[in-house]
Amino acid sequence: METEHNSVKLQISTRENEQELRLWVIDQLTILAEAFKEVVTAARLRIYAEDLCDIAPEQLKAAFEHARRELRFFPKIAELRELAGAGRQAQLDAEARTAWDQLLQFTRKFVSNDPHGNFGPEHGSFRNYPQLSQRILDCVRRLGGWRALACMTHEDQPFVQKRFFEEYKAAPAVEQIDQKQFLQQLAGDVQRRPRLAHTHHEEPQEQFSIREAFRQSTARSERKRTAPRLSDVEWEERRQKLQEQARELIARAAGAGA
Repeated sequence: METEHNSVKLQISTRENEQELRLWVIDQLTILAEAFKEVVTAARLRIYAEDLCDIAPEQLKAAFEHARRELRFFPKIAELRELAGAGRQAQLDAEARTAWDQLLQFTRKFVSNDPHGNFGPEHGSFRNYPQLSQRILDCVRRLGGWRALACMTHEDQPFVQKRFFEEYKAAPAVEQIDQKQFLQQLAGDVQRRPRLAHTHHEEPQEQFSIREAFRQSTARSERKRTAPRLSDVEWEERRQKLQEQARELIARAAGAGA
């Protein structure tokens, strides 16, 4: 019972804190609107507050100060989130830096090489090691493999880190392009396949040619097997007849030459 009571108190406290944060955000937005001589409705203030309350108060305070001092027009929600460090670009930067730190720790602890100079976690002293995300592994491959990270010097690190950030941020777009190209290639392969016959009278041209050649070859072999065998006397008569025909042809050729 005491545990349930404490849980209820915590939920009430959380809701109260969220409500206090919304009211504070609305107050700050009202001050910001006065600074820009912007007329804002109560509904617009509530929308802004709902979309900003997931950001820490310290970040919001800095965003409101930057907006008053640096912007020329009343900011949109996206602009305030960017100023608070919670925009899409800021999130990508934070994700890339977290992934880079994770990759460095993994490389230092688990990546080694075999006698042939092949680098990878499978060559390290640990038989079991944590699995990195596919997004990080794809970035490693595009950087040149584990060797580029394991052999990286202090002078190389800024350039490798910059390249990693670029590859990490571009990974979703690259994945979409790869999937699109794969689907296009798959569609092209399907179109290039021979047309399937709809009836027993229709056959693809390539398949028909192969079958026809097979039938002709079979027919020739069958004729050879069924041809009557000649006796020795018959073979001799045929040979003499061919010799007579040859002599007649030679005589005709000689007469024509004279």
